[in-house]
Amino acid sequence: MNFVIDRIKQEEYHNKCSDKLNKKEVVTLQFDYRRLKGRIKEKCDTQAEYASKLGISEPVLSSRLNNLTNFTQEEIVKSLDILEIAPKQLKNYFFTPDVQ
Repeated sequence: MNFVIDRIKQEEYHNKCSDKLNKKEVVTLQFDYRRLKGRIKEKCDTQAEYASKLGISEPVLSSRLNNLTNFTQEEIVKSLDILEIAPKQLKNYFFTPDVQ
């Protein structure tokens, strides 16, 4: 009888540990794109024009600017040219943490 109880306890412990290992804590960084949006307006007039020059659709751009998806490295590099952003200023447009 004790063997059965010990075995059940072992299985319960194993299941608890497995659940903890299988649950991945996802940390998503949110960025403040207000400065980028201003630069888009200044250099391209509209987000639609910027998206076109960048080679993505307006909905994809919207998802990027709303922190639903991330800009790709290629999009960021293209943006430097399109928006005339100096490489040293890159972090100010694409990597400013959104503090709420």
